[in-house]
Amino acid sequence: MGVVVDVQRRLSRVEVLRELDSILDFSRSTVQLELILYMGLRPSGIKPREAAKELRINTKSVYDALSKLVSKGLVERASPGSYVLTEAGKEFVRKLEDLFTPSGEDELVTSPGKVSIGTAAVSKNVLFYNYVYESMLAIGASPSKELSIKDLSRMLGVSESTLLDYLEVVSAGKGKTGLLKKVVKSLGEGRKEIYFRLTDYGHQELSRFMEYRRIKSSKALTYLMKVTRSLTVYDGLRRASLLSLVFITASLASFAFIAPLVGFLFGVLGAASVTMVFLSIAR
Repeated sequence: MGVVVDVQRRLSRVEVLRELDSILDFSRSTVQLELILYMGLRPSGIKPREAAKELRINTKSVYDALSKLVSKGLVERASPGSYVLTEAGKEFVRKLEDLFTPSGEDELVTSPGKVSIGTAAVSKNVLFYNYVYESMLAIGASPSKELSIKDLSRMLGVSESTLLDYLEVVSAGKGKTGLLKKVVKSLGEGRKEIYFRLTDYGHQELSRFMEYRRIKSSKALTYLMKVTRSLTVYDGLRRASLLSLVFITASLASFAFIAPLVGFLFGVLGAASVTMVFLSIAR
């Protein structure tokens, strides 16, 4: 139960995590994450080649990550060949470390000249809690109230095996109360598919998520996800936007080459799709 209680405690801080994720996009920016945490231990600045050697990251990847961090206002050039965190970057690191070292028991190692063991730990923690949060949100908002590991993997852009490792940590079984329940379904001919559902405890914790409450309280969002058969709000908005573009294009083409009535009908569908997107965003 200890692991699950710890997960619940961490997930209670998920709003801050989401704020930071909106800046960095953790699942697609692991090098940037490693680098900015590393820089948090070097207030005097870092040199890309030295950082690449210590972190065991390709030098080109370090330069690319630094360029992106500079564009986000988290890092700046201190001198030729040297980079430091901006005030915004320092605040980002502080918030991130507070998320995972609230009691002081897991304090990051900050000895000069050493890579913090907390750097890799925080990076892994960030991805872990983000994947758990996203999976719970998607399962809770899905019409079937369950999703396969294949769908979740595709949605989150992570391998099935990696995601499975993460989700099994918070799954019920072997005497522990979990947030999720793992179900193995037979597809016939010896094929099997792994699905995950929320447990009662998982539903209880999910109800605390502001993003989930927003989805459930918005008829526009709920309808959008059903119509577009989407797993997430973002996926639904993207699909609805594409549909509106297709309908509007078809409407213009129909007016020009087919018949005004057909063009009018496509135009109505396009306008409806655009309206649904705006209502969902406004909510």
